[in-house]
Amino acid sequence: MKRIFLVLTTLVFTAGFIGGCLLPFYSHDTAEHLVNLIGGAIRERLGVVLRPSIQLSLAIFLNNLKVVLLTLAFGFTIIGPLLVAAGNGAILGLVASYSVLKGYSPLVVAASILPHGVLELGAVLYVIGFSIELGWNFWRSALKGSLGEYKGLLRAAPRRLALAVLAIFVAALIEGLVTPVVVAWVRGF
Repeated sequence: MKRIFLVLTTLVFTAGFIGGCLLPFYSHDTAEHLVNLIGGAIRERLGVVLRPSIQLSLAIFLNNLKVVLLTLAFGFTIIGPLLVAAGNGAILGLVASYSVLKGYSPLVVAASILPHGVLELGAVLYVIGFSIELGWNFWRSALKGSLGEYKGLLRAAPRRLALAVLAIFVAALIEGLVTPVVVAWVRGF
């Protein structure tokens, strides 16, 4: 993947994250309402009890895989993947900032994100960047009148995305089985 697409994706994610972090300081009620909506949506989407288990890991993986596939499907729009990057950053920033403001230790918040988040976010940002690259090349090739370059990128897609899907799977196992243990351990301090 061309580095520019990953840099753009990371910048948009970071802007969303900063916006999400700042929201509770500007409108606590709005932040609280959004955090409650996010929590409800997560429980509804995963459809499982949020306790450490293989079932939770599988539900997380399938949810993240669905997001990845939809992001790829809407890559031709270019704006779709950028909205996914901004939205994921905003949600993460909002939940982290709101949790700290509600009295959770920053270490507990970090422990609830970092064990799985580094791998998951890296993979998701890679897929978003690749989706933007696909969209960019689609439109550029279409305007040239030849989709040859775009078709080459499509042929390479399965190989390029296999590692990202594997990383999302491993991250889901960590999130469903390891992260809760790490959070409990950090809370014990």
